[in-house]
Amino acid sequence: MPDHLHFVAELRSDSLSKLMQTLKGHTSRKINQLFNHKGPVWQSQYHDHAIRTHETLKEVTIYCLHNPVRAGLVSRGI
Repeated sequence: MPDHLHFVAELRSDSLSKLMQTLKGHTSRKINQLFNHKGPVWQSQYHDHAIRTHETLKEVTIYCLHNPVRAGLVSRGI
């Protein structure tokens, strides 16, 4: 997605905030390095959704996989 990211993750030991800090920090450094840029890449906040059932996991995963199709970035999903 050009302006946001969807992903599914299982937290095992760290908190969600630690996961997001690590993800955003690592990708920001790489993106800035690739584009010879300095400054923020990500917004400071994020939106999360707790998944409690297998059915919800399936629905959210399908949503994430089809998001680029809905945005017109690809012609078909996985």
